[in-house]
Amino acid sequence: MVSLAMKAWLDEPVCEKPTPPTSSAIDLSDVTDADRAEALAGVAPALIRDAEWAGVRMELRDGVPTAFGDVPALDREAVDNLRTHRRAIAIVLDCYATGWEPAPAMPFPSAPPEIVTDPKTGKLRLVGDVDPQRLRDEGWTWSRRRNRWMAPYPYDVDDPPPSMFVREGPGPW
Repeated sequence: MVSLAMKAWLDEPVCEKPTPPTSSAIDLSDVTDADRAEALAGVAPALIRDAEWAGVRMELRDGVPTAFGDVPALDREAVDNLRTHRRAIAIVLDCYATGWEPAPAMPFPSAPPEIVTDPKTGKLRLVGDVDPQRLRDEGWTWSRRRNRWMAPYPYDVDDPPPSMFVREGPGPW
């Protein structure tokens, strides 16, 4: 004899396996080069590296950034960050897939190499990549111990200031 509760339980339909939530695809056709450069300079590459370090492989499938591997190894904060920066991650993964790199930045105009005198101390300093032959001609020597060019005495930055020089005559005391 079967109880009514048991009969009601047996008559219930079998639960089907729930379908995982689907994410909408990110439209990458309207992404500009500035968006790509910003995404590559932002936190998205670091988030992808952190996920890969935890054993999760990130791929772009039909415009959706998808995680494969040991996804439960990611802590809750990492998952929240991945969700928050989902669009930037998709842009970075697309850049990785297509081999896109930002245009090289314009280099800063460099100052011509020269030897300048510090107006405060009177010491000589090198600015830029001065020709070694010019330095030798002007009396500079290469110090292997300090691994740098040294100006002739008393103009090197390590030489004592003129106030420390010994002079003839009575002292200031």
